Amino acid sequence: MKTVTTEELENLKDLSLKFNEAKVSIAEAELAKHKFFRELDSLSAQYKELEATLIEKYGNVNINLQTGEINDQD
Repeated sequence: MKTVTTEELENLKDLSLKFNEAKVSIAEAELAKHKFFRELDSLSAQYKELEATLIEKYGNVNINLQTGEINDQD
């Protein structure tokens, strides 16, 4: 039976391991990306809910995010 050289086998094993590690890293990055998109959707919904509450209470105004000062929209 023919076999590859020890060096070739080690290179093949090393590349195969690195390839599999790269695939796992990509999968983990994709899962993290999906988590961030879900979080972004949740934050967006919370923002819209608060915005609607503030519009109901103060009308359609501009609110300074540093001071909380309310100004009429131009």
